[in-house]
Amino acid sequence: MQDYEERNEDQPLDLARILEVARRRRWWMIAGFALAITPGLLYVLLPEPLYKATATISVTPTDPKVMSFGESFMPEGQPRNFLRAQIEILHSASVLGRVVDRLPVAAQTSEQGLFGRLPDWLGGPSAEEEVTPEQRRHARINGLRRGLTAEAVGSGTVLEVSVQSRDAGAAAFLANAIAESFIEHHAEMRRRASRSAIDWLNRKAAELRDQISRSEAKLAQLRTKLGAAADPLVVGPEAPRTAIGEELRVAQLDLLATEERLAALQRGDYGPIAEDAAALRARYAETQLALEGARLRYTATHPEVVRLEAALATLQARLPSAPRGEVDEAAERSALELRRRQVEARVKVLTAALAELGAQEEASASTRATYERLERELSIDRQMLDVVVRRLNQTLLTAATAFARAQMLDYAVPSRSPVSPNRFKRAVLASAFAISFGIGCGVLREFADAAVYDPEIAAELLGVPFLGLIPTERGANTAAPGSADGYSSHAAESYRQLRTSLIFASAGRDLQSLLVTSGVAAEGKTTVATNLAGTFAAAGRKVLLIDADLRRPRLHWRLELERSPGLAEVLRGESSASEVIQRNAEVGFDVITSGEMQSNPAELLSSPRFELALARATAQYELVIIDSPVLLAVADALLLTPRVHGVLVVHKPGGVRRDGLVRMRRDLEQSGANVLGLVFNQVDPLDRRAYRYYLESPYHQPERGRRWRRRLSRGVG
Repeated sequence: MQDYEERNEDQPLDLARILEVARRRRWWMIAGFALAITPGLLYVLLPEPLYKATATISVTPTDPKVMSFGESFMPEGQPRNFLRAQIEILHSASVLGRVVDRLPVAAQTSEQGLFGRLPDWLGGPSAEEEVTPEQRRHARINGLRRGLTAEAVGSGTVLEVSVQSRDAGAAAFLANAIAESFIEHHAEMRRRASRSAIDWLNRKAAELRDQISRSEAKLAQLRTKLGAAADPLVVGPEAPRTAIGEELRVAQLDLLATEERLAALQRGDYGPIAEDAAALRARYAETQLALEGARLRYTATHPEVVRLEAALATLQARLPSAPRGEVDEAAERSALELRRRQVEARVKVLTAALAELGAQEEASASTRATYERLERELSIDRQMLDVVVRRLNQTLLTAATAFARAQMLDYAVPSRSPVSPNRFKRAVLASAFAISFGIGCGVLREFADAAVYDPEIAAELLGVPFLGLIPTERGANTAAPGSADGYSSHAAESYRQLRTSLIFASAGRDLQSLLVTSGVAAEGKTTVATNLAGTFAAAGRKVLLIDADLRRPRLHWRLELERSPGLAEVLRGESSASEVIQRNAEVGFDVITSGEMQSNPAELLSSPRFELALARATAQYELVIIDSPVLLAVADALLLTPRVHGVLVVHKPGGVRRDGLVRMRRDLEQSGANVLGLVFNQVDPLDRRAYRYYLESPYHQPERGRRWRRRLSRGVG
């Protein structure tokens, strides 16, 4: 069994095997196809035809905004995807509700024409149901929305409004009504947006004018505060601050020198006077040169000139007029004390002036920053006011011209052919599904079937050689294969090949008795035994055919002989074998029928009388063929197998499952039977997998007119 499974897995799935499976399971495939084609036909024929009508609308986008202060600056701002927004508006209840409101209600009108049927085509609850008008209106809007499609075509400013309906006139009417409703809605929204934009622009212009007035008043106040004589944005505070700082530094140096001289007088040190005087004279000369240079570059009131003049006066006052020996020490000290107090007072005054000047500068800087900020805001407000006024004028002009941004390009017309369903496409799909379902049923039945259809596999499961194939021929004289009617038939040639295979299978020994059996009934073992006896008789042998199937005999019926007396009477001792032998002149061999039906056939077949009768028959005849009962149903055949020289097993394709063949092999081995081989019976002659070479050979084909005879005459065979 394991060897069979491994070999079966290695077999390629060629076209011949596929065609054989399809031929064998053709009725399952036909039944599956018939089962699946019924819903397929319903799928093709039941859907009602739908007609489609299309109206074309041109939609012009809104002009771009002049101002760019963000999306929320202007009301009714331009959407990012204009056409997508228009398609959403087409599907909205605001547009579709206008169409539904203009349709007559079927329950309130007696009109039976197009307008009276439109509400029913839209779907929704009927007039007899207990619903509110709003619910009925909402249901019809949803029904209209389900059949509506809108898409952008062309350059992106054209919309196609399509409606599908079971009536061509209704589809065209609804498409035109929806397009006109959209145009009306678009115009109304533009008028509303224009009024809203004009009101908003007027309010914005008034706000900007008030803000500009307030900004100009604040700027005038700041200009007055900073001083009208000088422009605070041109004259800076850096020059006075630098002059005061330089003067303060000189005064601090002078104070430091005076204090150092007083300290030296207190210590009694008079030596450095001459040295200090030389240094003061050098500084005096440098300052005088710098002053002359500054007077050449600047005016007399320039801060740099004023600073150098003050520094020169200070140095001139500090220069000594006579040497130390001629100056009174007390007078000098007294002069230095006075000089120190004067310089300290000047340092305090300059420090306070510098601090006051810093505070003034901070206040002036804050005022200047406020002034500049207000001036920038005023400039922006003036620009905004100009833009708002220009936009207001454009909006007023657009509202005055009333230019339509949505226009009807093409009206919808009733279609002459439906767009749905596509019956050809549905028929193709239904046919493909039915064919696939039928093939699937056949494949599932093939996989679920455990029967054996391959002769080599069946022989391998039985563990015996495969001897040949017997085809099924309708109308052939299979009872007498040696006659003129059956001589050239395929079945007769198959029995001749089986006869040759049995002779070879006996391995040179004289085959005197042959038992023909099968696994189950209706596999054709009686037919094989009868035709095999006729084939051996046609070869010149003296043959006896015995019907040992005492339970279900068929031989007497097939050969048109008397059933009794027969083998049963011989085994009971009522008759001798020579008395029950019958002969038909047409078949050419002797026959012993089964006799009357017995209640104990197994005991009769296992009795010594059967063995004695078989021994006498083999002595009188060259070949004794026994038609026995089946193997899997009763044990009669197993009782006969040890008493014959050979056993031939007949198998019909698909007649026995794999486990049945394995059981037959086990029973035959246990009984000690000499199984010569297996023959496949009732094989379809159209099975080219089994009869490929046999059917293609010209020796087994009839002549086909003159062309065939010409080929034979030329030696083509």
